[in-house]
Amino acid sequence: MEELMFKVAAAVSKVNVADCEFNTNSIIDVCEALDMQGVELVAFPELSITGCTCGDLFNSEVLVENSQESIAVLVEKSKSWNLTLVVGTIVEYGHQLYNCGV
Repeated sequence: MEELMFKVAAAVSKVNVADCEFNTNSIIDVCEALDMQGVELVAFPELSITGCTCGDLFNSEVLVENSQESIAVLVEKSKSWNLTLVVGTIVEYGHQLYNCGV
């Protein structure tokens, strides 16, 4: 029986509260380094894109939109990696906000 190995990582990137662009770039930097190390799956903490201490800012349309744009950037960038990432962010569904891993 052949043994299969799957390299998994948990990672924490640098985070600036409510600065989705900075946080996304930080996630990209970590993913690029992990991809070079042969990691195939990486998980980041909850609210890695927005920062978890945003408080009332979570109700801001701008923060929600920036978070969604960040996900699109990560999806596009991830096409060049051999790894899958799970990142925490806010997701709007049915006029409600959810703390999700995407």
